[in-house]
Amino acid sequence: MAENLDPGPIPCLPTSMGPWQPTAHLGDGNWSRVYQAQPVGLSAADPADYAIKQLRAELQDDPLARNLLAREITIGKSVSHPHLLPVLDSGVSEHQPYLVMPLLAGFSPTSTDSREPYLAISQTLWMLRQVSQGIAALHQHGWIHADIKPANIMISMDGHATLFDFGLARKIGSEECGEHSPFVGTLSYSAPEMIHRTSEVGTMADVYSLGVTAYELFTGRTPFWDVPFQELATAQLEYTPPSARRWVPGLYREINQLVLSMLAKHPVNRPRLDTVIDTLVRLEVASFAVRTPRRPVPAESKPRPVAA
Repeated sequence: MAENLDPGPIPCLPTSMGPWQPTAHLGDGNWSRVYQAQPVGLSAADPADYAIKQLRAELQDDPLARNLLAREITIGKSVSHPHLLPVLDSGVSEHQPYLVMPLLAGFSPTSTDSREPYLAISQTLWMLRQVSQGIAALHQHGWIHADIKPANIMISMDGHATLFDFGLARKIGSEECGEHSPFVGTLSYSAPEMIHRTSEVGTMADVYSLGVTAYELFTGRTPFWDVPFQELATAQLEYTPPSARRWVPGLYREINQLVLSMLAKHPVNRPRLDTVIDTLVRLEVASFAVRTPRRPVPAESKPRPVAA
């Protein structure tokens, strides 16, 4: 489950939300509406460098939707890290909760129909290292992200990576991580223990999802991209993912080994996140000299203001 924005019909802009003035409608997600905004009192000629995510009117009394937004607010305000999207302010406007974030400009490194990555290997290592450090900060504050995937990563034109969308995050050790809690997430990126609960879910679930993300960024496809959806849960639980070098023969063997180890079915067989970060740093430094795009960024993914 993700808040992928859909422009949809253009609604009337609210007059204001607390001290914030919406200036443009950016799009609608599954449970929210997102606006570009600026502080109240500025002129139309002044920059609007903020994004407001507001609960959709029809969901203002929905406990789940309110809980998702509340969780984003809690994490965005309490966990500060250069590679996590912060929440700057929050409030309620006409009984609809909202949060305020910086407006990010960039693109999400999602796959294309050509099944080719559009970042060079060196750039991918750089981006993964940044995201890994953001995930580590979440873990240190007691949270599992639980929905890591390329669509929840934003890359600026100078290469800065930001992880966002904390609505599905889970508090480590909470009932939501217990073996009887229901599955929520994005099936293609979810760890086996998230899908079939036999024990408490821990931080290694994020290592698995990061491994799927890494696999996709290096190869242009997820490990089980050709498996029918109705078999996808079984694939995550039982199938061995093909080597990433099958799709990218020139991929460094150590990168391939790292990614496949992150995709181990049992959490205890995956590398710890600090080990992943150390390995990515070393590989990133080794490939420092080459940081050019594999191919041009597709037109639909060229930099534009995007809000989580």
